[in-house]
Amino acid sequence: MGQLNMDYCFLPNEDMQPSGVYVNGLLSEMEELALRLNRLVAAELQHAKGTIVEKIIAEVDERAIEQVNVCNFQKYFVTGATREYNTIYNDLATQPITITYRIRETVETTPMILAP
Repeated sequence: MGQLNMDYCFLPNEDMQPSGVYVNGLLSEMEELALRLNRLVAAELQHAKGTIVEKIIAEVDERAIEQVNVCNFQKYFVTGATREYNTIYNDLATQPITITYRIRETVETTPMILAP
């Protein structure tokens, strides 16, 4: 049976940015990907004109707008929650300690016998 190692250390690509910054960054990437996908689909469908294609283009545009709106809506709430979090802890003049646990694979080692 494996063992859970509960020690924590920062990975090389981690820093102490508030999690809201990262979440908003991911939402911005999702927004950009939705817009990029919309542009790619529109470019591909420009070659085939017709009633069905026009309908598909309109649906793709509508979905892209929905994606962007959802991303912006989520960013609004994440920003508000981050601001509220910062206000609470700045007003208290303390910073919370966050403990993160990672499950790692146990490395099988030969037990060491210490001489008395």
